[in-house]
Amino acid sequence: MSASAEVIVGGVGGELGLHISHPGGTEVRAESAVVTLAGPVLADEVDRVVDVTRKVRGVREVVSQLEVHEHAGTVPGLQGGAGESTAR
Repeated sequence: MSASAEVIVGGVGGELGLHISHPGGTEVRAESAVVTLAGPVLADEVDRVVDVTRKVRGVREVVSQLEVHEHAGTVPGLQGGAGESTAR
């Protein structure tokens, strides 16, 4: 991952930690200013996740591969409280 991609991933992860309830379940990848988001997310937070990501400096495009869930239920990535996002 290039230095600029690392900066973008860090920025997105930091912002998600401030704006969604389970950021630890969200995988953030960046390549050529295109950010891909993956992992479980609550349905009422999907738009916020994408909007917050688009506003991070250096992001040109957002690709959502998020798994949308109405409720946390037994989804492992949606258990517990806020945590750190996973950058890959």
